[in-house]
Amino acid sequence: MPVSGRVVDVTTQAPIAGAQITIGEQEPVLSAANGAFSVANVLVGEEALVVKADGYDDYRETITVLPGMTPLLVQMNTAAPDPPPPPYTITGTVTLVGAEDNSGAQVEAFDVYNAVVAARTTTNAAGQYWLFVPASRYTITVSYGSRQISRTIDLPGGGQKLDGIDFTLTVE
Repeated sequence: MPVSGRVVDVTTQAPIAGAQITIGEQEPVLSAANGAFSVANVLVGEEALVVKADGYDDYRETITVLPGMTPLLVQMNTAAPDPPPPPYTITGTVTLVGAEDNSGAQVEAFDVYNAVVAARTTTNAAGQYWLFVPASRYTITVSYGSRQISRTIDLPGGGQKLDGIDFTLTVE
């Protein structure tokens, strides 16, 4: 059975001409100037839909093909020219002396300059944590039960990353 639809830009809703549409094992087709496409002889059931267009991220979805189905609307995101820079990060390990493992410690980054909690996470079994925060001065507080420990650090700008902000906390 034929499956039809349109390919458009997600932001502007402008049609995308020349997008390559593949459904299941069918031969790819190209979208027309108005973004319209039709793929003939698609099997009924779940099929993979893959759409590729220059300047856009690939679109992938599993669709359910049924008789009388409405036309598809494929909304594509513009591809970034380069991957975006990673966010500033603070990483480290928390060692919980006296605990079964190092999981479950609460780690919080308090932005001293803006007086807000910028990020909060929980350690994994190895005691590792990751915080994604912008440049600023932070008080990093680790809490486990009624125990806690803090440390103030400066995270400079320029995409720098602080690794090895480690803590040891004796718990009961």
